[in-house]
Amino acid sequence: MEIFYRMADGNDYDALAAFWNENSGWDVIDGNEWKRRFDSSPYGNSVVSIAIDSGSDKIIGQFVFIPVNAVVNGMEVKACRPYAPIIHESLQTTFGIASLLTGKHPILNLYKKATKELIRQGVSLIYMVPDPRWARIVKAFPFLMTHNFPLFSRVLPLDKNYELPDYISYKEISAADKEIDGLWQHARHVYTSAMIRDSKSLPFKTSHGDYKVIAINNKSEMIGLFALVYKKNDHQWLICDIVTKDANESLSDTLAAACNIIQVKNNMSSAGEERLNKIGVLATQPIEAIVKKMGFQQENYQFTMVVHILSKNGFDKSNVLPANWYVSAND
Repeated sequence: MEIFYRMADGNDYDALAAFWNENSGWDVIDGNEWKRRFDSSPYGNSVVSIAIDSGSDKIIGQFVFIPVNAVVNGMEVKACRPYAPIIHESLQTTFGIASLLTGKHPILNLYKKATKELIRQGVSLIYMVPDPRWARIVKAFPFLMTHNFPLFSRVLPLDKNYELPDYISYKEISAADKEIDGLWQHARHVYTSAMIRDSKSLPFKTSHGDYKVIAINNKSEMIGLFALVYKKNDHQWLICDIVTKDANESLSDTLAAACNIIQVKNNMSSAGEERLNKIGVLATQPIEAIVKKMGFQQENYQFTMVVHILSKNGFDKSNVLPANWYVSAND
C-alpha cells in the first residue's frame, strides 16, 4: 500500500466522521458533530492531517490538533493539543511500536505533516497528556519534553467536612461567567505555564463532558474555581481545571471546598444510583503539598505531560518545562 499525507479541509468532514465511526471504537458521529467537536474552539478550527491510500483514495489515518492557547510567564502564546491519532483497523497490527521508533508509522508521519502546518500558522507549542499506553513511546523522542504527575485520591465518605473560614462561600456558575476573567488575571501568574482557562476558553473545554463549574468566593471576591465531573467507571469524582488567585491560601480553600461539595453530592445520590468511593485530583507540586495534609493518598497511576516547542516566540526552553505547568486530569 502506498500512503500519502495531506491536510484535511471542510470537504472532508463526512469522510472523517465515517472513518471515526469505523476505526476509533469510541462513538458514532456525523459530519456536523465532527465540526462541533473540532472546529468550535474559541481559538479557531482544528488542524487535521490525514493519511490516504493512494490506491482507493480513502482515508486510512487521521490526527487532530485542537487550538487551545497557553500562557508562558504570563504571555499568551498560540498552542495546540493533539487528539485522536487513529489508523485504519486493518493496519493496527501491521504498524507496531517498533515502526514508531524507526519513523515508519503513519501516526508519526501524520504528526510531522501537521507540525509543518502549525509552524506555518505561527503556533509555538504542542502539549498533551496522552493515554498511558502512549506515555512510554513519547519519551523515546528527544524533541518531546515530558514529566509525570501523580494522581492523588481521598476515600469517601469523609469523616467530617474540612473546616473553612465563615467568609468562604461557593456556588455553581456558568463556564462563560465574565467574573472568571478577573480571577484569571491573577491565576495566569501562579504557574510558569498553563492552558488558558478564562470565560472564553472554559466553555469549550468543559463542553465535552458533564462538568459542573464551581466558584469559590472570599466574601465578594472570586478566589478560585474548579470543574467537577464524576467518572462512574473509575468510581471517583475528579477535580479538574483548578484556577486560583494564588498557590497558597486560595488553593487550599478551593481544594477543601471541592471536597466538601463532593461529600454533599455523593450523599445526595438517589436510591439505586451508585455512590462513588473516592475523590481524585492530578497533583502538581503546589497541589500535592496541600492534598497530602488533607489526607489524600498517592495512587498507582501517573499522568504524563508532553511539551513540544515548535517556535520560541519570546520564551526559552526553561519557561515551558513540563514540571512547571498547571495540568489537569482532563487536559
